[in-house]
Amino acid sequence: MGCVSSEALRQENQDLVKNLLSLQHTMQQQQKVLNDWEEYRPLLSQTEEFRSQIETLGQENRDLKEYIGTLEKDLAQRRAKEVGRLFYINSVFRRIPAPHQVQTW
Repeated sequence: MGCVSSEALRQENQDLVKNLLSLQHTMQQQQKVLNDWEEYRPLLSQTEEFRSQIETLGQENRDLKEYIGTLEKDLAQRRAKEVGRLFYINSVFRRIPAPHQVQTW
């Protein structure tokens, strides 16, 4: 078995220290990511709640638009009836002579 030089051992030791520092840095980054995840996990559930509320509000919005459309249609029909009634009343009044047009015998 051969003898390992102290320089080779020193180089191997430095490589191991570099690897250890690199692993330590990687572990710190992973811990930071894990901490961030723990911090943002409640936000994820809130996001799901908001998404559900947005979908509900979207459906309510569509329902209200449909209801408004129905009301507008009903209002247009009522206006048409009222306009027709006013035209009828106007035509009746046109047939009635004005006081200065009435001939007395």
